[in-house]
Amino acid sequence: MSEAWELARAAARGAGVELRPLPTVEDADRINDVIQATWGGQRIDREVVRALAESGNVPWGAFDGDRAVGFVLGWAGMDGEACTCTRTCSLRCRTGGTAASATR
Repeated sequence: MSEAWELARAAARGAGVELRPLPTVEDADRINDVIQATWGGQRIDREVVRALAESGNVPWGAFDGDRAVGFVLGWAGMDGEACTCTRTCSLRCRTGGTAASATR
């Protein structure tokens, strides 16, 4: 395991959550639950989650038990010699209060 993953997992443990990959179309439902809590009416197509995972860009979720409380997904690609990257993450509060999200 790389140092970055060790740090990420330690931070997750400190926050009381567990990091898990979200590679399946069924996992898109978990992602969409978090999206609904943070952005409202937006969705990510289930097939997009599978396509991301198949291309090596597996989304990851933060779980409080069996409940997804956050996710991060992104994709990278080459445009000539330049690398492009898009990232999205969301986190909902355990109490059901205000949630946070970001896209870059």
